[in-house]
Amino acid sequence: MLIANNSLDFVYIDGSHTYESVAEDIILYYPKLKKGGLLSGHDYRKHTKGVIIAVNEFCKKNALDLHREGKLDWWAWK
Repeated sequence: MLIANNSLDFVYIDGSHTYESVAEDIILYYPKLKKGGLLSGHDYRKHTKGVIIAVNEFCKKNALDLHREGKLDWWAWK
């Protein structure tokens, strides 16, 4: 079953921790979020630099305010 664009309220990214995988997950699932939906994920830390780079690049490119909670979680509103 395909997920329609603009249909989800929340997406949580916590798969592979490579830059390529995280960037691909974000690019694939961000369009699925409704306006005002929450894009979030895990493992935003120095040991998983691919996560940090992919998240930072996407948020900057799309003018999203990146937020952090605790040591590992991140989120941005669409």
